[in-house]
Amino acid sequence: MLEGVSMLTEVRRCLDVYREKYRRPGLPDLELSGIYALFPEEGVPDFAEFRWNDRYPNAGRKGVYLLFGGTGRLLYIGKASMGASIGGRLGTWFAGKNECRLLSNDWMERPSYVATIAVPESMSFEAAALEEYLIRCLNPSDNKLGVIDELPLGGNLRPETPAPSAEGKQVDAAGSALPSEAGVYTYSAPGMPMCPMCGQRPAIFYCSAHEKAACLECVAKHDERGMCVYVPAYRAPKPPESPVTTPEPTTPTSAARPRSILGI
Repeated sequence: MLEGVSMLTEVRRCLDVYREKYRRPGLPDLELSGIYALFPEEGVPDFAEFRWNDRYPNAGRKGVYLLFGGTGRLLYIGKASMGASIGGRLGTWFAGKNECRLLSNDWMERPSYVATIAVPESMSFEAAALEEYLIRCLNPSDNKLGVIDELPLGGNLRPETPAPSAEGKQVDAAGSALPSEAGVYTYSAPGMPMCPMCGQRPAIFYCSAHEKAACLECVAKHDERGMCVYVPAYRAPKPPESPVTTPEPTTPTSAARPRSILGI
């Protein structure tokens, strides 16, 4: 039987270890929310403290969000830091007024529940560290990223996991087919803005159809119907080539002497 307490038991255990090993005493505490039910029309369990279309817990804060399947399985852990908020990040996954609508179907199991962890207002940078720690501690099924910090500078790609293309194939950065293996590509691109869809990789493509920047991984998720047109997002535009024109022949006048091939 699905129980909200059991869904968060391991999360609380990992948070306790994190506090003890990595946080200084006296810091403002991390705030773990209760369970938010995304599909209350299918029945709201007793343990759910929030439901669609309530405001997400810790919606305006920085921190981490956790997505659970209908069986209580932990599917995904994401973060909200920098200019993002937890509510804004969740808005990239779910939408709708009366009923929740998934904006991506690329899940091992349909997300049904959400929990959030807010970091202190003055320590938004802690969201990234907490996200990475919880991913390693809890091993959610749909988190397939490697560690970007381990990559060399300069934007080099490292094939820890090939990303699926819109056609369901797996491609590298240049679009070449790759063997089907577990994982996704991770990469670093110092100085580039982060992808607004996931906040985890640099946004190196721009969808001119939807006017939205995206990273390599989110391109595959965003362009589900193959209708998007992507261009490099932050590359300097190529200067236009000067048109080649053929000068019109001129007829020398009586006052003008024809020029020789030496120009004299």
